[in-house]
Amino acid sequence: MTPPENRKERERNPQVIIVTGISGSGKSTVLKVLEDTGFYCIDNLPVIVIPRIVEILTEDPIRKERLAFVIDVRGKEFLDQFPRVMDELEGMGVEKKVIYTDCSDEVLLRRFKETRRKHPLSETGNPLEGIGVERRLLEVVRDSVDLFIDTSEMNVHQLRDYILKELPGGGAGKIHVTFISFGFKYGIPAESDLVFDVRFLPNPHFVPSLRSLTGLDEGVRDFVLREEVTEEFIGKVTDLLSFLLPQFVREGKSYLTVSVGCTGGRHRSVAVAEELSRRVKGQVAGVNIEVRHRDHTKS
Repeated sequence: MTPPENRKERERNPQVIIVTGISGSGKSTVLKVLEDTGFYCIDNLPVIVIPRIVEILTEDPIRKERLAFVIDVRGKEFLDQFPRVMDELEGMGVEKKVIYTDCSDEVLLRRFKETRRKHPLSETGNPLEGIGVERRLLEVVRDSVDLFIDTSEMNVHQLRDYILKELPGGGAGKIHVTFISFGFKYGIPAESDLVFDVRFLPNPHFVPSLRSLTGLDEGVRDFVLREEVTEEFIGKVTDLLSFLLPQFVREGKSYLTVSVGCTGGRHRSVAVAEELSRRVKGQVAGVNIEVRHRDHTKS
């Protein structure tokens, strides 16, 4: 028999976000934000295949619950099917939302000039020509829009913040933090964003009864954490991360790797990484925590 919690998971309606709008107005930024917050994203998809893709991606064992698609004038031959496709999605019971980004012609012209991009619908190379054609083609989409965003006065960071506030179920403030313990003798992890050296702490390696253990064992953990200098260090680093993480989220960072190193990566770094992860999880909201111990099984 399927456990009740699994049945509840299966019965949850998938979230589907359609991102569309004028070229150069920020669709790629919106899609990147959705991807960073856990949506399964597909760009440049013909509108007529969206219901079939939703069926496939929401079936077990794939079971994607949050989907986002970008449709625009690259699939212009299918745009007249947009209203019918929206009706079909509604009949499927999905929680759908259409986000439409737009921008003033003046700002669009400046953006195309800065990026040296050619408008996809401009035959003469004049972006204004392509923008006019694009606006007419997308008229069929406008009646289905749930969220209209004028990005004329927005930079990428402001647009990201706005999208995070508007996400279904809330998606703002999420960041994935990975704590990695390691041994300096094996090199600093290449993926590190922040590196802390704990080789100044008392070393369990020189205690015969602890030498063969790791920082995951209670004896080693107690030996390392009972020291006053360890408590002071962990408190200061926790305070630092409590300050930094909201700043990183505001800037648009979705992943942070904090590496903690000792000589061999078996004792001190393991115990400290575990304790840091526990404290940060308890003090900072909206953080997903992962802990990895790279070298603790090495002799």
